[in-house]
Amino acid sequence: NSEMYSNYYLKIYDDILKYKVTAKADSNSAFNHSLNSTQYINYGSSIEIMITDSLSDLYELDGLYVNGNKVELSIINDPIYKYKYVINNVYENIDFIVKSKPIQFSIDVVSDEYSSIVPAINVKVNKGEYQVFRFNIPDTREINELTIDGVIVDHSNFTEGYTFVNVRENHSISLTTKPILYTIVATSDRPQARLIPTGNVIVNKGSTQVFTFDLDDTHYIDKVLADGVESTYAKEMNFQQFANIRENHTIHLTSLPYQFNIISTATPYATISPIGTIVVNKR
Repeated sequence: NSEMYSNYYLKIYDDILKYKVTAKADSNSAFNHSLNSTQYINYGSSIEIMITDSLSDLYELDGLYVNGNKVELSIINDPIYKYKYVINNVYENIDFIVKSKPIQFSIDVVSDEYSSIVPAINVKVNKGEYQVFRFNIPDTREINELTIDGVIVDHSNFTEGYTFVNVRENHSISLTTKPILYTIVATSDRPQARLIPTGNVIVNKGSTQVFTFDLDDTHYIDKVLADGVESTYAKEMNFQQFANIRENHTIHLTSLPYQFNIISTATPYATISPIGTIVVNKR
């Protein structure tokens, strides 16, 4: 006969008290064990369970759980099994569960102060799986260096992100950025009229650049051409501003000399050369 007693399932055969022993592995089926799924043993006897090494290179042993509690296993020298656990003096029903867990690797993530990589913290990847990283970079900057496992790679094909596939070891990813640069070519038609700054002026994308005009007292502004278009406002205000720069620009300053008239005349009995109205530049 059988009966439920003190939370133990008892079976009694020929006046011998027996306890139920169940043994199973989790659904990953990465480990085998030495016991039948269900069996009965006598009160006070011993039971031994042996467990194989992992049958999958994607999983490792999490542990053996006995009635919900993880126990410490012994490593054995056996052609089939690697671990063993023994219970002596059995006095209750026993539930063995062999649990496995995915083998995991870490990916270290580093980015500079201007950008970010997502995900970024405590990235763990199961062996054999893939991990996608996305780059968040302001539109005023671009990738300077992309380093994978300590090696700088050609980032032309990885402008938005990078993917590690079939992960089977620890990895690292590092991203640095730099400003996107544009050039403003600043010129003038003569040395008496200068732009400050002048020449090929390098500016960051999204920034603002102001040009002022420096003319000596012999010349005045004729025209200010910004990207080939005359700006009367810049001429009146004596400066030109390029704001939120997102392309190359040009600025060109033309000037004219201040001029004076000298009128020369002579009596009929004298000569002068040159004679008439003579235009001269201020010097």
